[in-house]
Amino acid sequence: MNIFTDEALQPKRITTFFQNLPLREAFNLILTSNRLFAKKVAENTVIVVPDNPGKRQQYDELMVQTFYLTDADAKVVVNLVRTILNTRQVFVNEKLNALVIRETPEKIELARKVLEANDRGWPRSRSTWKSSRSTANPCRTSASTSPRARTR
Repeated sequence: MNIFTDEALQPKRITTFFQNLPLREAFNLILTSNRLFAKKVAENTVIVVPDNPGKRQQYDELMVQTFYLTDADAKVVVNLVRTILNTRQVFVNEKLNALVIRETPEKIELARKVLEANDRGWPRSRSTWKSSRSTANPCRTSASTSPRARTR
Protein backbone atom coordinates (compact mmCIF):
# COMPACT_ATOMS: atom_id res chain seq x y z
CA MET A 1 0.00 0.00 0.00
CA ASN A 2 1.37 3.41 -0.99
CA ILE A 3 0.30 6.36 1.14
CA PHE A 4 0.92 9.93 0.02
CA THR A 5 -0.05 13.13 1.79
CA ASP A 6 -1.49 16.38 0.49
CA GLU A 7 0.94 19.31 0.55
CA ALA A 8 -1.22 21.06 3.17
CA LEU A 9 -0.73 18.22 5.65
CA GLN A 10 1.91 19.01 8.28
CA PRO A 11 4.08 16.17 9.66
CA LYS A 12 2.79 14.87 12.98
CA ARG A 13 3.87 11.88 15.02
CA ILE A 14 1.12 9.76 16.54
CA THR A 15 1.31 6.66 18.72
CA THR A 16 -1.48 4.10 18.71
CA PHE A 17 -2.15 0.65 20.05
CA PHE A 18 -4.77 -1.56 18.46
CA GLN A 19 -5.56 -5.12 19.30
CA ASN A 20 -7.74 -7.37 17.13
CA LEU A 21 -8.69 -4.48 14.87
CA PRO A 22 -8.52 -4.89 11.08
CA LEU A 23 -5.96 -2.64 9.41
CA ARG A 24 -8.62 -0.76 7.40
CA GLU A 25 -10.60 0.09 10.55
CA ALA A 26 -7.43 1.17 12.37
CA PHE A 27 -6.45 3.39 9.44
CA ASN A 28 -9.94 4.96 9.33
CA LEU A 29 -9.87 5.54 13.09
CA ILE A 30 -6.51 7.32 12.82
CA LEU A 31 -7.81 9.45 9.96
CA THR A 32 -11.03 10.42 11.74
CA SER A 33 -9.37 11.19 15.07
CA ASN A 34 -6.90 13.52 13.33
CA ARG A 35 -9.51 15.23 11.10
CA LEU A 36 -8.16 13.65 7.91
CA PHE A 37 -9.62 11.65 5.04
CA ALA A 38 -8.09 9.36 2.43
CA LYS A 39 -8.81 9.33 -1.29
CA LYS A 40 -7.97 6.26 -3.36
CA VAL A 41 -5.98 7.41 -6.40
CA ALA A 42 -4.85 4.02 -7.74
CA GLU A 43 -5.36 0.34 -7.02
CA ASN A 44 -2.86 0.30 -4.15
CA THR A 45 -2.37 4.03 -3.51
CA VAL A 46 -4.19 6.56 -1.33
CA ILE A 47 -3.59 10.21 -0.57
CA VAL A 48 -4.24 11.49 2.95
CA VAL A 49 -5.77 14.96 3.07
CA PRO A 50 -6.93 17.39 5.80
CA ASP A 51 -10.68 17.07 6.22
CA ASN A 52 -12.02 20.56 5.51
CA PRO A 53 -14.55 21.89 2.98
CA GLY A 54 -11.90 23.24 0.60
CA LYS A 55 -10.00 19.97 0.40
CA ARG A 56 -13.22 17.94 0.19
CA GLN A 57 -14.25 20.08 -2.78
CA GLN A 58 -10.85 19.63 -4.38
CA TYR A 59 -10.81 15.83 -4.08
CA ASP A 60 -14.49 14.82 -4.33
CA GLU A 61 -15.58 12.88 -7.39
CA LEU A 62 -18.50 14.54 -9.15
CA MET A 63 -21.31 13.39 -11.39
CA VAL A 64 -23.54 15.33 -13.75
CA GLN A 65 -27.12 14.16 -14.08
CA THR A 66 -30.13 15.60 -15.88
CA PHE A 67 -33.59 15.17 -14.34
CA TYR A 68 -36.54 15.65 -16.70
CA LEU A 69 -39.63 16.76 -14.77
CA THR A 70 -43.20 16.02 -15.82
CA ASP A 71 -45.48 17.85 -13.35
CA ALA A 72 -43.18 20.09 -11.31
CA ASP A 73 -41.88 23.38 -12.70
CA ALA A 74 -38.06 23.29 -12.92
CA LYS A 75 -37.85 27.05 -12.21
CA VAL A 76 -39.63 26.48 -8.88
CA VAL A 77 -38.06 23.17 -7.86
CA VAL A 78 -34.51 24.46 -8.42
CA ASN A 79 -34.63 26.47 -5.18
CA LEU A 80 -35.75 23.42 -3.21
CA VAL A 81 -32.92 21.32 -4.64
CA ARG A 82 -30.30 24.03 -4.05
CA THR A 83 -31.44 24.41 -0.43
CA ILE A 84 -31.63 20.70 0.40
CA LEU A 85 -28.36 19.81 -1.35
CA ASN A 86 -26.62 22.99 -0.15
CA THR A 87 -25.22 23.55 -3.63
CA ARG A 88 -25.24 26.15 -6.38
CA GLN A 89 -24.35 23.64 -9.10
CA VAL A 90 -27.88 23.26 -10.46
CA PHE A 91 -28.86 24.50 -13.92
CA VAL A 92 -32.45 24.92 -15.12
CA ASN A 93 -33.24 24.02 -18.71
CA GLU A 94 -36.61 25.76 -19.13
CA LYS A 95 -37.23 24.46 -22.64
CA LEU A 96 -37.01 20.82 -21.49
CA ASN A 97 -38.35 21.49 -17.97
CA ALA A 98 -35.24 19.79 -16.62
CA LEU A 99 -32.62 20.23 -13.90
CA VAL A 100 -28.96 19.49 -14.56
CA ILE A 101 -27.06 18.83 -11.33
CA ARG A 102 -23.29 18.52 -10.87
CA GLU A 103 -22.52 17.04 -7.47
CA THR A 104 -21.20 14.03 -5.56
CA PRO A 105 -22.95 10.68 -6.08
CA GLU A 106 -24.49 10.96 -2.60
CA LYS A 107 -26.01 14.37 -3.33
CA ILE A 108 -27.22 13.22 -6.76
CA GLU A 109 -29.07 10.37 -5.03
CA LEU A 110 -30.55 12.83 -2.51
CA ALA A 111 -31.66 15.07 -5.38
CA ARG A 112 -33.34 12.08 -7.05
CA LYS A 113 -35.29 11.35 -3.85
CA VAL A 114 -36.30 15.01 -3.38
CA LEU A 115 -37.44 15.29 -6.99
CA GLU A 116 -39.29 11.98 -6.81
CA ALA A 117 -41.22 13.27 -3.79
CA ASN A 118 -42.00 16.63 -5.41
CA ASP A 119 -42.79 15.65 -9.02
CA ARG A 120 -45.85 13.42 -9.27
CA GLY A 121 -44.72 12.06 -12.62
CA TRP A 122 -41.30 11.09 -11.07
CA PRO A 123 -38.35 12.63 -12.84
CA ARG A 124 -36.81 10.68 -15.65
CA SER A 125 -33.05 11.07 -15.64
CA ARG A 126 -30.45 10.71 -18.34
CA SER A 127 -26.96 11.84 -19.20
CA THR A 128 -25.00 10.74 -16.16
CA TRP A 129 -21.35 11.70 -16.23
CA LYS A 130 -18.66 11.36 -13.63
CA SER A 131 -15.67 13.63 -13.20
CA SER A 132 -12.93 14.01 -10.66
CA ARG A 133 -11.53 17.30 -9.47
CA SER A 134 -8.28 15.64 -8.45
CA THR A 135 -7.25 14.99 -12.06
CA ALA A 136 -4.80 17.25 -13.83
CA ASN A 137 -7.63 18.77 -15.90
CA PRO A 138 -10.54 19.63 -13.58
CA CYS A 139 -12.94 20.15 -16.51
CA ARG A 140 -12.43 16.69 -18.01
CA THR A 141 -15.44 14.40 -17.78
CA SER A 142 -15.99 10.83 -18.82
CA ALA A 143 -19.00 8.63 -19.12
CA SER A 144 -19.65 6.73 -15.93
CA THR A 145 -19.86 2.97 -16.01
CA SER A 146 -20.29 2.29 -12.33
CA PRO A 147 -23.66 0.74 -11.41
CA ARG A 148 -24.25 3.45 -8.83
CA ALA A 149 -24.07 6.21 -11.42
CA ARG A 150 -26.23 4.66 -14.12
CA THR A 151 -29.55 6.30 -14.78
CA ARG A 152 -32.63 4.46 -13.69
